[in-house]
Amino acid sequence: MGIDSSSVCIIGGTGKMGSWLGTLFEADGLQVVSIGKDTVLKARDAVPLCKVVVVSVPISDAVEVISEVAPLVREETLLVDLTSIKSATMRAMLSLSKAQVAGVHPLFGPGETAGPSSRVALCPGRGKEGIQWIERFFKRKGFAVSMIDPETHDRMMGLIQGVNHFSTIVLALCMAESGFSLEDMTELSTASFMKRIERIHAMLAQPGELFQSLLMENKEAVGFLNNYHDQAGRLIGIVRKGDTAGFERIWKTITRFFGHNGKVLR
Repeated sequence: MGIDSSSVCIIGGTGKMGSWLGTLFEADGLQVVSIGKDTVLKARDAVPLCKVVVVSVPISDAVEVISEVAPLVREETLLVDLTSIKSATMRAMLSLSKAQVAGVHPLFGPGETAGPSSRVALCPGRGKEGIQWIERFFKRKGFAVSMIDPETHDRMMGLIQGVNHFSTIVLALCMAESGFSLEDMTELSTASFMKRIERIHAMLAQPGELFQSLLMENKEAVGFLNNYHDQAGRLIGIVRKGDTAGFERIWKTITRFFGHNGKVLR
């Protein structure tokens, strides 16, 4: 792509994920222009001058921001979004710009370093050269890259993010309304339950709007949440009836899926 030393503009570059990516780019020798709500330099001034433009804003604002900056992006430029829901942002980038387009979703929180489980989802949009450039960049930084189309990505995230965070929120709400204090529950917690409490604390360290968007902006999440509700009701019914045979049936279903070689309940 002929990337030079003054090529990267990050819209939302003063936020956590944007600044994380900016640091990665700078470590690779690229000069980064970070645009935020309070920066003197505005997107309309920086975007036309850059070889790579990244949109790193909250999910609920992404399409609106893309609609403002995409027409300013040059045809040879790589336009990237960093949101965790891809279909709508990819459609906007492809329809509102002539640029090369890629959707990127780091499958971890901001500030994390590359590790064995550090993976980036990459949705190819337009322009082979730009897509190869961003793929090589993340691989060079030690991240595994998974190519996936936007629709499949969003459907999987409906389960991986939607149901996962939903179940954590439900557990936290159940604890908050249990009548027990957090201190008492912590004192008697098993190791596995302590991990769940730690996960709740990690979730609460992020803004609530993030999880609201993951549940409400991804239309694929609702179907999986309905399935989760149905499966929970099914298990509650088995427990309420003391249906040991029913419990064994669902246990077999789970062990078959996960490939567990241990013995099934007798």
